Amino acid sequence: MLQINKALPTHPGELVADEIKYAGMTIEDASEKMGLPIDELKSLVDCKIPISKKVCEKVSCLFNLECDMLLKLQSDRDDMIMAYNLL
Repeated sequence: MLQINKALPTHPGELVADEIKYAGMTIEDASEKMGLPIDELKSLVDCKIPISKKVCEKVSCLFNLECDMLLKLQSDRDDMIMAYNLL
C-alpha cells in the first residue's frame, strides 16, 4: 500500500477562527456582523464544512482577507482529500 506523508492544506475555517480571535470577537459577534447563522460559522471554524463563496465574501469584507486565497485553500484541501480517497 502506498503511503503519503503530506499534510493537508490548512482549512479556511482555521484562518477565520484566528481572525475572529485576533479581532477580539466571539463567534456570535462575527456571525451577527456577517449576517450568517451561528451554526454555519461554528461548523466552518470547527473545520466541519467547506467555505462557500457566499461565506468567503462575507469573511473577506469583515476581516479584509483575500476571498480567492480562502477558496484556493479549500480547493487544494478538497483535491488532496480526493486523491487520498482514490488510492
